[in-house]
Amino acid sequence: MPELDPTTQPSAHVEELIRELGELRAEMLALEARVLERMPKVHPSHLASARNLLHYAVLRRHDARGLQTKLTALGLSSLGRCEAHVLATIESVLFALHRMGGLVDDPGARARRAIPASRKDRRCSNGIRTTCSGRSRKSGACASW
Repeated sequence: MPELDPTTQPSAHVEELIRELGELRAEMLALEARVLERMPKVHPSHLASARNLLHYAVLRRHDARGLQTKLTALGLSSLGRCEAHVLATIESVLFALHRMGGLVDDPGARARRAIPASRKDRRCSNGIRTTCSGRSRKSGACASW
């Protein structure tokens, strides 16, 4: 993909990126639906990770270098470190692009941009509340992880 042409209207760049990321997001959700439908035995505690792995697989199937160049030229995430929360990162960038382009954001997108499960507080098998790093808020470490 070519780099951004400074003579082109910024909104044209933004609309192109929205289209590209929208297609990528749709592909991620389609694969998730197909695979998880056939694999209903994924344990609920692993479901978020399974979904994220599928989203990551879709992202890696594409050569994202051109997309990354365009995103960084606009001051947005290059998606280079989105492994932990692939879909959430894509949706955050889409939200920013909609705002930059003065476009109306998809009303359902805000509801989908929830905090990923791995970022929420959770309890280890020993019942101690932990943060996403697995560190206890009391002792600083969690032996059960």
